[in-house]
This record gives sequence, C-alpha cells and structure tokens, in this order.
Amino acid sequence: MSQILEDESDAANVWLRLHNIFQDNKNSRALYHQRQFNTIRLDDFPNCTVYCQEIKSLADQLRNVGDNVNDDRMVLQLIAGLNDNFGTVGTYFTQLDKLPSFYYARSKLILDETRKKKQASNNSMPINAALIANSSSITDAH
Repeated sequence: MSQILEDESDAANVWLRLHNIFQDNKNSRALYHQRQFNTIRLDDFPNCTVYCQEIKSLADQLRNVGDNVNDDRMVLQLIAGLNDNFGTVGTYFTQLDKLPSFYYARSKLILDETRKKKQASNNSMPINAALIANSSSITDAH
C-alpha cells in the first residue's frame, strides 16, 4: 500500500500508480509467457486436466500483457505439446476442416485419457487374476 498511497494523493494518482505497477515490465513478461506457452508439453504435467489448465492460464497471462491468444492458437499449442500416447487425438484435430474450440479439444483429450486409464485398469485385472490362480494351483500341487 505504501507504494500506492501518499499524503494528499487523489484517486487519479492512486489509479495511475496502480496501473504502472501492473504494467511494469510488460514486454519482458510478454516474452517470458510466450516462451512458456510455446514450449509447454503434456509430459511435464501429471495429467491432461492440469496440462490444459496451464495452457489456459498462460493464454490468460499473455492476454493480460496485450498478446491476443485466440482459441485456434490454444488448440494448436495443445496439439503440439501432446506425447505419442495422444497422437491420434492430435491427428484427428488437425485433419478437421476447422479446429475445434479449446474447451471441446480439452474435453475430448480428457475423455481419451480417462478411457485409456480405464482400459489399462481392465487389462491389468485379468493378468493379476491369472497369476494368482496359477500360483495357487502350484502351491496346492506341492
């Protein structure tokens, strides 16, 4: 507060100081956020939800410094950062005549991740059950 309020400050001066604090180093922040946005990768996050949240957060931060990040740019970056596990989703999006909205792409990506986790869980259960059955029959034979 001491950076903003001074003796005999009027509302216009306080507002100007506030504006200057938030606009300070605007170009440096823009460059930093652009670099982060352009290098974001799914492999750096625990799941697709967190990955998409970070893309959205970085896009918002870029907008705050005057960089107009539109939906197409967000979707293209989402696709560019996917790993081989989600390559088919990325390929599907790029083959469409028009890119989907970011929220639609996010929804489909998370749905695919959920399906893959469920499939992996279902595939691992019969193998475990077979191992238990085999080990039981071996110990019973002795």
